[in-house]
Amino acid sequence: MSDPPNPNPNPNADPAQLGPYFLIARARSQGADRDDLGRRYGQDGRRAPDALDAEVIQGRLEAMVFMVLSVRRSLIPSAQALSWFPGGRVELILGQIERVARTSVELAYHLCTQAPEVLRHLPDAEVPDWVIGLLDVYDRSGTQGGIRTMQAVAGYAEALTQNRGSLRLDQARVVLDSFVAGLAGRRLKLAEGEGAYTDTETLFVPASLARLPAREANFRLYKALIAHLWAQAWFGTWRGPFLERLAAFPDQGRALALFQALETLRLDACLTRELPGLAREMRGLAQTPT
Repeated sequence: MSDPPNPNPNPNADPAQLGPYFLIARARSQGADRDDLGRRYGQDGRRAPDALDAEVIQGRLEAMVFMVLSVRRSLIPSAQALSWFPGGRVELILGQIERVARTSVELAYHLCTQAPEVLRHLPDAEVPDWVIGLLDVYDRSGTQGGIRTMQAVAGYAEALTQNRGSLRLDQARVVLDSFVAGLAGRRLKLAEGEGAYTDTETLFVPASLARLPAREANFRLYKALIAHLWAQAWFGTWRGPFLERLAAFPDQGRALALFQALETLRLDACLTRELPGLAREMRGLAQTPT
């Protein structure tokens, strides 16, 4: 009969050289720091009142992907992290993992490992659509493409937040064209541009705005940009010989920035005098969280 395995192997030993008993023991000891889990996945640092037990979650995860598990693949850390979320959210992601497993068990295993980050970054309503996108990437790029998609979930969530409130010029053009026509003076054209600027004939604004979280706020931002561009033409920004005078400064970039700051203050004062309601709306934008 062979000798039993050494219960205290070298902690720095190559895992490939360790026996299966030691690998299993090591996997089971990989419990993440409780405080770190609380900060990352908890609700104000605490587990949700209806959170599921980590061992229950682990059992359900392993039941879905047991075909690709090995002693080197542990779902314990994922189960421990998921045990901080509300039970309903965990049920949601378990259902999505099962959905993915019907296409690829290997991809479903990787989703098991990324599930806490998916719930951390995405609201429940967005998870099913994100999974549909994940499966589409898998069809085109295989497992590695799917893994990259999972690892990029934080960026996806950020873009989703921005796009949710974004507004395209073509979506608001009818109203904004009327807004331009309602401003005093000659009729100016409104067109898409790389930024916000005017040649005194056309007001150029970005094709879309997503700087503020709500579409209504971005609509008001469009109006503010248009009003300032109109004010440049109406209140004489381009009538003075400022370009020639700026050429006399050794640091023309700094001189232009100072001129722009002072001219903005002057135009704000002009708009407050001539269009007080619009000016109040523009001041309100400065207090809108971005």
